[in-house]
Amino acid sequence: MHVPAGLREVWSGPLVDGDVALLLVNRGESIAIINATFTLHGPHCPKDVNVSVYDVWGQRVFGECASHFAMRVAPHDGILLRCSCARPATRPARKGKDRGDHAFVTQ
Repeated sequence: MHVPAGLREVWSGPLVDGDVALLLVNRGESIAIINATFTLHGPHCPKDVNVSVYDVWGQRVFGECASHFAMRVAPHDGILLRCSCARPATRPARKGKDRGDHAFVTQ
């Protein structure tokens, strides 16, 4: 899936284990907030779970969300994320954290 939005792009695709890969790209000259909404499918990931968002290139966990979030992406930069089932959503998802050039914001 490709969602063109001018200078901001979101690319996504399924992974073999039911996880989702997301690539957020900022082609602009200034920092951009890029929103992403997604759904995980499969028997291992029912509807009532939070999703863990992992920065593939940075090798770090950003946090958890329900099915949508926003990230601050530096100019001429991109971030590759792996979204996986985390746990039952009986508690609220964790709030976003600032990780250098990228800020993860749950919505």
